[in-house]
Amino acid sequence: MIALDAAAALAEAGGKARTLARARAAGLPVLDGVVVLPAEEVDLEALAAALRGLGGERFAVRSSATVEDQPGASAAGIFDSVIGVPAGAVAAAIDRVRASVHGQVARAYLGARGLLGRRLEMAVLVQPLAPAATLGVLHSAPVVEGALLAEERAAGEPEHGPVRPRRVAPGEPLGLLAAR
Repeated sequence: MIALDAAAALAEAGGKARTLARARAAGLPVLDGVVVLPAEEVDLEALAAALRGLGGERFAVRSSATVEDQPGASAAGIFDSVIGVPAGAVAAAIDRVRASVHGQVARAYLGARGLLGRRLEMAVLVQPLAPAATLGVLHSAPVVEGALLAEERAAGEPEHGPVRPRRVAPGEPLGLLAAR
């Protein structure tokens, strides 16, 4: 298990963890976390200590497969993530996320993109769950030349409900998205 910040250049940490580690290093407001590497057996004592270090009562246990966040294959929503997990259930949630790499949806998605023959590993990112008044998506690749597109919505609005997109130039303060 490694700190999220150590995942920036580690391929086996998976696309999501690498991208979020790079965003943290760039000063974006990304919650801290730990990454359980693919071949790593979960050490319950080390996991409990890491969760105490992160703080919080509930956690987001998120997929970070080696094929996520790739050009032409984001894999968004293809693998399981488990949200609102109490500390005592994080190990079981890690197992669930890891198993999702072999699920029917994942196999169909990967097969359609010619990725089934590639080496596929599932790291798992664990972050504290933060209460939020505003939720958002910050695209890590330029959606519009020279800018990033942020999407904001009030907490509690449906994921596919009203969105207030805006362009954010590199280095521009994120405003509501930066509030923790």
